[in-house]
Amino acid sequence: MHLGLSGEQYQQRCGRVTDIFHLAPISNLGAPKETAWRVNVDGTRNMLELARDCEKLRRFNYFSTCYVSGDRLGVIAEDELDRGQAFRNPYEETKFQAEKIVQRASATLPVTIYRPCSVVGDSRTGEIDRFEGPYYLGILLVTSPMVVPLPLPGNGVAPLNVVPVDYVVSAVWHLSRDPRGVGRTFHLVDPNPMRARRVYVLIAQQAHLGVGERQVGLVGLHQDEGQLAVHEDEGEGLENGRRPGPPGSRRSGPAGCGCRRC
Repeated sequence: MHLGLSGEQYQQRCGRVTDIFHLAPISNLGAPKETAWRVNVDGTRNMLELARDCEKLRRFNYFSTCYVSGDRLGVIAEDELDRGQAFRNPYEETKFQAEKIVQRASATLPVTIYRPCSVVGDSRTGEIDRFEGPYYLGILLVTSPMVVPLPLPGNGVAPLNVVPVDYVVSAVWHLSRDPRGVGRTFHLVDPNPMRARRVYVLIAQQAHLGVGERQVGLVGLHQDEGQLAVHEDEGEGLENGRRPGPPGSRRSGPAGCGCRRC
């Protein structure tokens, strides 16, 4: 038995398969390392074995992740992988080890590697098959009590790099059909990601938060006459509902909002 198939079934598929898309990892950050290794590393090795047996293979498309960079900072190129980085969880480490195996296999197989960042719902419908990653932040923001302060990642300045699933699917399909993609790695990310603070603000606006003051890290959210006012960093003013105060004053929030920054 190989990949749960009988010998005959395996041979039949090897004679027909032309394109392989391997995207079945354990992405749960809390999964035991042994489980993540068995699926992410050993599973990838098994799929490469299948690829070698497929006589009509045109492309082995491997879904890695931008988190193979581990704790590295700064600009990370698509042709960089092992730079002595450390890892924060078994997911990052096992995906890194799996990509190393795929890179070695590219010497004899037509391989293309994709490194998406955090993938969110469809850009047109919002549909998503599971809630994880950035969705935890949004759910926490919308459902937590109004008086509970919520922290902002990186004081709200850190970029929150997410891409919609339809963008990833479209990009992968296009690149998998382009012969120039063989032997290359592609980052499927947002080149201009929004700051975490801005993402929080947009979620709050879409959630139509109720009357009262709500603190989200360094951002104060208020509702006044149906308009949501958001206090950003010093000097940045308000996103919506701005009411300028008298000349020379710092009063720029909704009347009577009670915020110390108004």
